[in-house]
Amino acid sequence: MKNYIIIILFIGLLSCNADYKIESDFSSDPIDVEHQVINLKFDWNKNQVFGTTDISLKTLKKTNNISLDVGMLKVNSVMLKGNTDLTFTIDKVAKNNELNILLDRTYKKNEQITLIIDYRTNWINHSDPNNIWGSFGKGIRFFDSSFTEKDRRKQAWAFGEPESSKYWFPHNNDIRDLRTTEFVCTVKKPLMVISNGILKEIQDNGDSTSTYHWETSNPYANHLTSFAVGEYKNYKQQFEDVEINNYGYPDEFMGTKESVLSLPEMMKYYSSYTGKKYPYDKYSQIFVQDFGGWKGNMMSSMITENMIDDKTTHEDFLYLWDVVEGEALAFQWFGNYIKPSSWNDVWLTKAFCRHLSGLYNQHKNGNEEYQIYQHNPDLNTYLSDWNSGKPTVVVPDSITNNETFVNSNAPYTKGALVLNMLRNELGNEKWQKLIKSYVSSFGDKHVSTNDFIKKVNEVNGTSLNWFFEQWVYAVGHPKFKIEKAFNKQANKLELIVTQNQKVDSLVNNKKIPFFRGKIYVEIDGEIIEKYLDAKKENILEFSLDTEPKLINFDYQDVWIKESEFEKSNQELILELTQTNDILHRVSSMSRLTQIAKESTTANGFRDKTITQLFTIAESDMYWRNKLFAIWQLHNIFTTISEDGIARLNNEQETRLVQIINTNTSWVKANAINFLGDTRDKKHIQIYLDGLKDYSDRVTFMSAIALGKSRDDKAFTALKELPKKPSWKNQSLISAMYGFKELKDTKSYDIVLKTLTDSKNPHWNLATPVWDHRLAAAHALVALNKVDEAYDVILTQFNDAMANGNINDIFYNALQISILGDSRGEKVFTILKEKFKEDIDATEAIKQLEVQFNNSTKN
Repeated sequence: MKNYIIIILFIGLLSCNADYKIESDFSSDPIDVEHQVINLKFDWNKNQVFGTTDISLKTLKKTNNISLDVGMLKVNSVMLKGNTDLTFTIDKVAKNNELNILLDRTYKKNEQITLIIDYRTNWINHSDPNNIWGSFGKGIRFFDSSFTEKDRRKQAWAFGEPESSKYWFPHNNDIRDLRTTEFVCTVKKPLMVISNGILKEIQDNGDSTSTYHWETSNPYANHLTSFAVGEYKNYKQQFEDVEINNYGYPDEFMGTKESVLSLPEMMKYYSSYTGKKYPYDKYSQIFVQDFGGWKGNMMSSMITENMIDDKTTHEDFLYLWDVVEGEALAFQWFGNYIKPSSWNDVWLTKAFCRHLSGLYNQHKNGNEEYQIYQHNPDLNTYLSDWNSGKPTVVVPDSITNNETFVNSNAPYTKGALVLNMLRNELGNEKWQKLIKSYVSSFGDKHVSTNDFIKKVNEVNGTSLNWFFEQWVYAVGHPKFKIEKAFNKQANKLELIVTQNQKVDSLVNNKKIPFFRGKIYVEIDGEIIEKYLDAKKENILEFSLDTEPKLINFDYQDVWIKESEFEKSNQELILELTQTNDILHRVSSMSRLTQIAKESTTANGFRDKTITQLFTIAESDMYWRNKLFAIWQLHNIFTTISEDGIARLNNEQETRLVQIINTNTSWVKANAINFLGDTRDKKHIQIYLDGLKDYSDRVTFMSAIALGKSRDDKAFTALKELPKKPSWKNQSLISAMYGFKELKDTKSYDIVLKTLTDSKNPHWNLATPVWDHRLAAAHALVALNKVDEAYDVILTQFNDAMANGNINDIFYNALQISILGDSRGEKVFTILKEKFKEDIDATEAIKQLEVQFNNSTKN
């Protein structure tokens, strides 16, 4: 097979000493909004709000008219403060409507005006059919219980970035127009309202309703306005004199507490690293349903409810959720305190949030955790986008769709990769100096990419314009081919580095044929700095005492790139055992595993690979090294076996059991999963003990292994497993997976009942690993008993269609696609007819139908 590394890189196209500045021209706007009061009341039956807003503004030029953004709003009246009615029109040709107001006279520059607008919303922010686990959308998203989701909470939320606010209140959506706000909202008890700034007052209206009054004193951009309505309980924390609020659900209060333990420490770390203490008096996190991750707002963040776990679950998944929480918090510095000048510059928000969260991850959990869990996925995300035909620019000349761009990978993961490369180019000392100088210079100000470049050049002492030409303003990446030659007489190693990328990209009317920059090479454990010039071929020379055994090009995969570096099997073994770079170690594991699985591979080399992987799994290395080793061992043994059963010799089996006995959480769980594929009943006690383990990951894999054993004790143990206390019914999910492998028809009634059990707590992630109902659907397929299940789900589907609940419609369609009952064809006929004009829904239906067709074939 080919022995080569695929890594990742990103291209640039501009001229070398130019200044680059893309900003909105705020001075061309006729108004400056200084203060806005928003007052809302809800009609839950129609998923609408009735609102009034008072907009206090100043004219920036002589004018007799004003235009505001109103996305599909029904405007009832517009008047001046003092009850003077104004004439207005709605421009329906403008994108999602524009409110044009004729003033009572011509106003001079710098005159004060207060408008009072009465309106109601029309736009409903439905779930995204392609992402029923969570999305953002536009406007207000409403929630209530339904036939499909009996435990769905009554809730509503809305945010602004980038242009969502206009669907729930009239405003001037210029990113550079800063104003203070008051948010007044009346709701029925026990619902509460959480918005931006400080809660000024809660008024009991004496009619089972309360009015909440929130107020901000720091001017901020319109798109950072947000609110959430629901039943909440606040878990409070403190960082010095900063009050931290965590609004979770009352019945999940302890889970909220366990899930946010790191937050004050994060705030302390960010304050120290940026040189700026958290900039505001308070910070709030609000956890909401059907949300696509996180969004930063003024003095608050909105985060998916799926982040909330109990103590044991969060300990298994803190690597995921601490990153999410960390990015949301970082937004208060890079998004609120430092404000992008335009949507083109939004990478200075998105990328810095990702980067700062990564630095905290590195600080808390070590460099290997950062490399394997954060940096490497970002590289893979970039390459996946590239191979899917989605080459994008971090800072484009123009943006066709702000919402699509702002929520894309270009300013976020790709931007974070660029910042990591810039840190590599500057070195850690200069990088830390840059961060503090940048925050100090642009705190509470708007900043453009050009401003950032000037600050980088100032701190560096020489121009790095070329860096931004390559990575920020252009598209593409280098494709390296690396060859080595060692001169024994001169004791000199040469690495011939050739750039083979096609120079066929044209962005911003400039091309960059070759890439340049600092790069690090690992040679027998020593890390050596080199420099690549912007040319087809670079020859890197190293004076050495002896011929090196280990050579790793681009230590820690800093560059966005693809690379091909032929290595012998023995060199791969050395890389596996001797490199200090976890990414190269994991890469060598994957390549060695591919070789070991090939039928032409000599048994001696396969055995050597297996021995080395076992040695890593048994070592005291960072746990992700051991986890990857176990995955690869499992892969090898089940692949080389014709029937998928892992056949280990006595020594290997003993070593695997010892790994189980000496490890916890993910490593132990995956070792049990591996052992389970031996299908040997003699290990039954390990699986039964695993069902009682502290870690639910271990319980989950033990249930699967138990089912695969087909032991007489398996059914009773799995039947009792749901009684084990667990967060959001993980024990029930584990039991469903166990029943799927056991294939014992005695489990049918239990599994069928679980299929529609939405009253029991569950994550809303639309995947069977986290949803007992979807896990039950897979178990029913394994039992070959889907007839009755289909009838039950069809009833739910019909109810969802009648009520127009997008999330429920596509959730039930997902269950039908899993069950694979041939009668489900009519469901897809109904869906295609109903959503024939909806591009997003049509794509979701297409994907579900593919899954359905695959299920019916099995």
